[in-house]
Amino acid sequence: RRHRRALGRSLFEMLLVVISVLLALTLDNWREDREKAALTQSVLAALAQEIDANRGAINAALDYQDRMAIAFREAYEVFEKSGEFRFPDDARNRSAAVRFSRAAYDSAVIAQVLPRIGIDTVLKLSALYAEQSAYDDLLRTYASATIQTDFANGSRYLRLRSNQYAELADVERRMLPLLEAAQVAVARERTAGAAPTPAPAATGSASGR
Repeated sequence: RRHRRALGRSLFEMLLVVISVLLALTLDNWREDREKAALTQSVLAALAQEIDANRGAINAALDYQDRMAIAFREAYEVFEKSGEFRFPDDARNRSAAVRFSRAAYDSAVIAQVLPRIGIDTVLKLSALYAEQSAYDDLLRTYASATIQTDFANGSRYLRLRSNQYAELADVERRMLPLLEAAQVAVARERTAGAAPTPAPAATGSASGR
Protein backbone atom coordinates (compact mmCIF):
# COMPACT_ATOMS: atom_id res chain seq x y z
CA ARG A 1 0.00 0.00 0.00
CA ARG A 2 2.84 2.35 0.86
CA HIS A 3 4.40 1.59 -2.53
CA ARG A 4 1.16 2.41 -4.30
CA ARG A 5 0.84 5.67 -2.39
CA ALA A 6 4.39 6.70 -3.34
CA LEU A 7 3.75 5.75 -6.97
CA GLY A 8 0.54 7.76 -7.00
CA ARG A 9 2.31 10.77 -5.53
CA SER A 10 5.08 10.49 -8.14
CA LEU A 11 2.56 10.29 -10.97
CA PHE A 12 0.69 13.28 -9.56
CA GLU A 13 3.90 15.31 -9.36
CA MET A 14 4.81 14.33 -12.91
CA LEU A 15 1.37 15.40 -14.06
CA LEU A 16 1.80 18.77 -12.35
CA VAL A 17 5.15 19.23 -14.10
CA VAL A 18 3.59 18.41 -17.49
CA ILE A 19 0.70 20.80 -16.84
CA SER A 20 3.12 23.54 -15.77
CA VAL A 21 5.22 23.10 -18.90
CA LEU A 22 2.15 23.13 -21.15
CA LEU A 23 0.82 26.20 -19.38
CA ALA A 24 4.17 27.99 -19.76
CA LEU A 25 4.29 27.15 -23.47
CA THR A 26 0.72 28.33 -23.92
CA LEU A 27 1.46 31.63 -22.20
CA ASP A 28 4.65 32.10 -24.24
CA ASN A 29 2.71 31.49 -27.46
CA TRP A 30 0.02 33.91 -26.33
CA ARG A 31 2.57 36.62 -25.54
CA GLU A 32 4.28 36.03 -28.88
CA ASP A 33 0.97 36.27 -30.72
CA ARG A 34 0.17 39.51 -28.91
CA GLU A 35 3.57 40.96 -29.81
CA LYS A 36 3.17 39.95 -33.45
CA ALA A 37 -0.36 41.38 -33.51
CA ALA A 38 0.92 44.67 -32.05
CA LEU A 39 3.72 44.80 -34.64
CA THR A 40 1.23 44.07 -37.43
CA GLN A 41 -1.04 46.88 -36.25
CA SER A 42 1.91 49.26 -36.07
CA VAL A 43 3.04 48.42 -39.60
CA LEU A 44 -0.53 48.66 -40.92
CA ALA A 45 -0.86 52.12 -39.36
CA ALA A 46 2.39 53.18 -41.07
CA LEU A 47 1.14 51.76 -44.37
CA ALA A 48 -2.12 53.69 -44.05
CA GLN A 49 -0.20 56.93 -43.49
CA GLU A 50 2.18 56.19 -46.36
CA ILE A 51 -0.61 55.39 -48.80
CA ASP A 52 -2.50 58.52 -47.79
CA ALA A 53 0.63 60.67 -48.20
CA ASN A 54 1.41 59.20 -51.65
CA ARG A 55 -2.16 59.74 -52.74
CA GLY A 56 -2.03 63.35 -51.57
CA ALA A 57 1.26 63.89 -53.41
CA ILE A 58 -0.33 62.74 -56.67
CA ASN A 59 -3.37 64.98 -56.22
CA ALA A 60 -1.07 67.94 -55.53
CA ALA A 61 1.08 67.27 -58.61
CA LEU A 62 -1.39 66.41 -61.36
CA ASP A 63 -2.58 69.93 -62.17
CA TYR A 64 1.00 71.21 -62.33
CA GLN A 65 2.11 68.32 -64.55
CA ASP A 66 -0.81 68.84 -66.93
CA ARG A 67 0.07 72.54 -67.22
CA MET A 68 3.74 71.80 -67.80
CA ALA A 69 2.97 69.21 -70.49
CA ILE A 70 0.99 71.88 -72.34
CA ALA A 71 3.58 74.60 -71.67
CA PHE A 72 6.47 72.53 -73.05
CA ARG A 73 4.41 71.42 -76.02
CA GLU A 74 3.61 75.06 -76.84
CA ALA A 75 7.29 75.99 -76.37
CA TYR A 76 8.19 73.18 -78.78
CA GLU A 77 5.73 74.50 -81.38
CA VAL A 78 7.15 78.02 -81.03
CA PHE A 79 10.67 76.69 -81.43
CA GLU A 80 9.71 74.75 -84.56
CA LYS A 81 8.18 77.85 -86.13
CA SER A 82 10.60 80.57 -85.11
CA GLY A 83 13.67 78.90 -83.59
CA GLU A 84 13.07 80.80 -80.34
CA PHE A 85 13.75 78.71 -77.25
CA ARG A 86 11.32 79.43 -74.42
CA PHE A 87 11.73 77.53 -71.19
CA PRO A 88 8.53 77.65 -69.08
CA ASP A 89 9.21 79.66 -65.93
CA ASP A 90 7.06 77.44 -63.70
CA ALA A 91 9.32 74.44 -64.45
CA ARG A 92 12.51 76.07 -63.19
CA ASN A 93 12.26 75.39 -59.46
CA ARG A 94 10.00 72.35 -59.18
CA SER A 95 10.53 68.66 -59.85
CA ALA A 96 8.53 67.04 -62.61
CA ALA A 97 7.88 63.87 -60.63
CA VAL A 98 6.23 62.75 -57.41
CA ARG A 99 8.64 61.31 -54.85
CA PHE A 100 6.79 58.30 -53.53
CA SER A 101 7.55 56.80 -50.15
CA ARG A 102 7.76 53.03 -49.70
CA ALA A 103 9.47 52.79 -46.29
CA ALA A 104 6.37 51.35 -44.59
CA TYR A 105 5.97 48.64 -47.23
CA ASP A 106 9.64 47.71 -47.01
CA SER A 107 9.26 47.51 -43.22
CA ALA A 108 6.28 45.18 -43.66
CA VAL A 109 8.37 42.89 -45.85
CA ILE A 110 11.38 42.91 -43.52
CA ALA A 111 9.25 42.36 -40.39
CA GLN A 112 7.39 39.51 -42.13
CA VAL A 113 4.04 41.15 -41.50
CA LEU A 114 2.56 40.35 -44.92
CA PRO A 115 1.97 36.64 -44.13
CA ARG A 116 -0.15 37.73 -41.15
CA ILE A 117 -2.66 39.71 -43.22
CA GLY A 118 -5.24 38.68 -45.80
CA ILE A 119 -4.14 37.57 -49.25
CA ASP A 120 -6.45 40.15 -50.88
CA THR A 121 -4.68 42.95 -49.00
CA VAL A 122 -1.26 41.54 -49.89
CA LEU A 123 -2.19 41.43 -53.58
CA LYS A 124 -3.46 45.01 -53.53
CA LEU A 125 -0.32 46.25 -51.80
CA SER A 126 1.91 44.30 -54.18
CA ALA A 127 0.12 45.75 -57.21
CA LEU A 128 0.40 49.28 -55.85
CA TYR A 129 4.08 49.16 -54.98
CA ALA A 130 4.95 47.36 -58.22
CA GLU A 131 3.34 50.29 -60.06
CA GLN A 132 5.41 52.69 -57.94
CA SER A 133 8.57 50.80 -58.93
CA ALA A 134 7.58 51.07 -62.59
CA TYR A 135 7.05 54.80 -62.08
CA ASP A 136 10.54 55.14 -60.62
CA ASP A 137 11.96 53.22 -63.60
CA LEU A 138 10.16 55.59 -65.98
CA LEU A 139 11.53 58.57 -64.08
CA ARG A 140 15.09 57.24 -64.36
CA THR A 141 14.62 56.68 -68.09
CA TYR A 142 13.52 60.26 -68.64
CA ALA A 143 16.29 61.60 -66.39
CA SER A 144 18.89 59.74 -68.45
CA ALA A 145 17.39 60.94 -71.72
CA THR A 146 17.23 64.55 -70.47
CA ILE A 147 20.87 64.51 -69.37
CA GLN A 148 21.90 63.30 -72.82
CA THR A 149 19.92 66.09 -74.51
CA ASP A 150 21.19 69.66 -74.05
CA PHE A 151 19.60 72.98 -74.95
CA ALA A 152 21.48 72.97 -78.26
CA ASN A 153 18.95 70.42 -79.52
CA GLY A 154 16.02 72.56 -78.44
CA SER A 155 13.38 70.73 -80.45
CA ARG A 156 14.17 67.33 -78.97
CA TYR A 157 14.59 68.69 -75.47
CA LEU A 158 11.23 70.52 -75.39
CA ARG A 159 9.38 67.57 -76.92
CA LEU A 160 11.02 65.22 -74.43
CA ARG A 161 10.02 67.36 -71.45
CA SER A 162 6.42 67.65 -72.67
CA ASN A 163 6.18 63.88 -73.07
CA GLN A 164 7.76 63.40 -69.64
CA TYR A 165 5.16 65.48 -67.82
CA ALA A 166 2.29 63.91 -69.77
CA GLU A 167 3.42 60.31 -69.26
CA LEU A 168 4.17 60.75 -65.56
CA ALA A 169 0.69 62.21 -65.05
CA ASP A 170 -0.87 59.26 -66.92
CA VAL A 171 0.93 56.73 -64.70
CA GLU A 172 -0.10 58.64 -61.58
CA ARG A 173 -3.75 58.60 -62.67
CA ARG A 174 -3.54 54.83 -63.14
CA MET A 175 -2.07 54.61 -59.67
CA LEU A 176 -4.94 56.44 -57.93
CA PRO A 177 -7.42 53.52 -57.97
CA LEU A 178 -4.63 51.21 -56.77
CA LEU A 179 -3.98 53.58 -53.87
CA GLU A 180 -7.67 53.71 -53.02
CA ALA A 181 -8.03 49.92 -53.13
CA ALA A 182 -4.96 49.44 -50.93
CA GLN A 183 -6.19 52.09 -48.51
CA VAL A 184 -9.55 50.34 -48.08
CA ALA A 185 -7.89 46.93 -47.67
CA VAL A 186 -5.44 48.19 -45.03
CA ALA A 187 -8.25 49.90 -43.10
CA ARG A 188 -10.18 46.63 -43.11
CA GLU A 189 -7.13 44.75 -41.79
CA ARG A 190 -6.64 47.29 -39.02
CA THR A 191 -10.25 46.95 -37.93
CA ALA A 192 -10.14 43.16 -38.01
CA GLY A 193 -6.91 43.03 -36.01
CA ALA A 194 -7.89 45.62 -33.42
CA ALA A 195 -9.67 43.09 -31.13
CA PRO A 196 -7.30 41.93 -28.35
CA THR A 197 -6.23 38.31 -28.24
CA PRO A 198 -7.88 36.67 -25.21
CA ALA A 199 -5.57 35.19 -22.62
CA PRO A 200 -5.51 31.37 -22.48
CA ALA A 201 -8.01 30.03 -19.94
CA ALA A 202 -5.66 27.54 -18.32
CA THR A 203 -6.60 28.27 -14.68
CA GLY A 204 -9.78 26.28 -14.86
CA SER A 205 -8.01 23.10 -15.88
CA ALA A 206 -5.45 23.53 -13.11
CA SER A 207 -8.09 23.97 -10.42
CA GLY A 208 -9.97 20.98 -11.77
CA ARG A 209 -6.93 18.87 -11.08
